[in-house]
Amino acid sequence: PSKADARHELNLPENAKIILSWGFIWESKGLLELVNILAEVKKTYPEAMLIHAGGIHPILQKSAYVSTILKSAIKLGLGPKDLIITQWVPEDKVPVWFGSADVIVLNYMRGSASASGAAHRTLSAHRPIIKTDDLCLEDVPGYEVPRFDVNALYDGILKVLGDESLQRTLVEQAEKASIETSWQSVA
Repeated sequence: PSKADARHELNLPENAKIILSWGFIWESKGLLELVNILAEVKKTYPEAMLIHAGGIHPILQKSAYVSTILKSAIKLGLGPKDLIITQWVPEDKVPVWFGSADVIVLNYMRGSASASGAAHRTLSAHRPIIKTDDLCLEDVPGYEVPRFDVNALYDGILKVLGDESLQRTLVEQAEKASIETSWQSVA
């Protein structure tokens, strides 16, 4: 869907700068760091919001991680209109959440050599991707920043949000990779 249609369906503000992370919440995906970054991004884009679509990994259901995220958001002055964490997203709604975003951020920090299905699914999102240099993202094109470097990630988010030419380039790279790695091409 178009950005306007997706935001209308999800009841999201049309003028917001939406930063989307997605997949199961997992400590290694850096959502807590993104919440801290959002507080800074809002100084440049007051209407910015962070959405994490995909729910909490079953292993973390009883952990303190999500509570820590929410407490940090409150401490930073962020409210429910600034930070949205969804439940698990059915496949037919994934394109709607992707469509609502201005940028998708993959703040992976685990150092794993395995591939991430959630990360690779973003290739078809038609949105610019910002990613860390984590090994599991090496074949996912995007604006790359060093993992664990919160300042570089913050700078990258501001740069991509403010540069329409860069946004188009990142979308083209992702779409090319999406075609090259599609089941039809691989088969």
